[in-house]
Amino acid sequence: MAVLSWRIDLSAPPRIIVLGTAVHGERQLTEQYHSNFSVLLFFHYRGEVVVDGQVLAVAPGMAGVFPPSATLTIRYRGRSHHRYAHLALPAGRPGKDRAIAACQDLGTAFAELDAQYERAIRLHAISPDRASSLLWDLLWRLAERTRPDEAVSDPATHPALAKAIELIELHLSSPLRIADLADEVGLSGRQLGNLFHAARGVSPVVYLRQRRMERARLLLTQTSTPITHIAADVGLPDLQAFNKIVRRALGHSPTAIRQRG
Repeated sequence: MAVLSWRIDLSAPPRIIVLGTAVHGERQLTEQYHSNFSVLLFFHYRGEVVVDGQVLAVAPGMAGVFPPSATLTIRYRGRSHHRYAHLALPAGRPGKDRAIAACQDLGTAFAELDAQYERAIRLHAISPDRASSLLWDLLWRLAERTRPDEAVSDPATHPALAKAIELIELHLSSPLRIADLADEVGLSGRQLGNLFHAARGVSPVVYLRQRRMERARLLLTQTSTPITHIAADVGLPDLQAFNKIVRRALGHSPTAIRQRG
């Protein structure tokens, strides 16, 4: 059973340990963090957060709250920025704690809540107490939005999916048969396909192709790596086939994508 929410004590304002806006994904696409404090993130990018082995898909407009001592692995898809805070909250007490979703889509409320988060960041240096109050209110609002059913299992956090995605990342530059991938994660090909459709909306084959094209776009726009090397790096060493697939998937030839930046 994958836990999608935590219980936190909101009986008093948090103590801010660190607070700000960060840009990631420019030099490396995977980073790992371990904090002794609760972590509040507002996402402005698509990627994945792995929380103690549980994979959560994130996208612009989502908020994440993670408990003390959790190990977070964040996978970016290029230049990405988020607002972050590490917060010391009261120790949980029966009857005083509230459930809060690990990740939730804020929908139309995101702009307002994100602006509140930004105000807290600006105020922190001159009025820490006001910044703490703003973040306290944010946490309450996130807790109030958390549904009871968000503490149940979800296809996006299935351990077989997490392992399959890790294997795909390791094999972007080499051949990978979906039947072999299914064997590696202990599922049938059909089960793996159903899991990907439920969690990602696409088949494993399409997901693999998408990740290869995302990597190709990143290498074309953010590095000077020769195009022939990029083709091999995404498992398509035949340059003619690479050009054709890139044009079909990304709308332009590799040379044009590099020129457009």
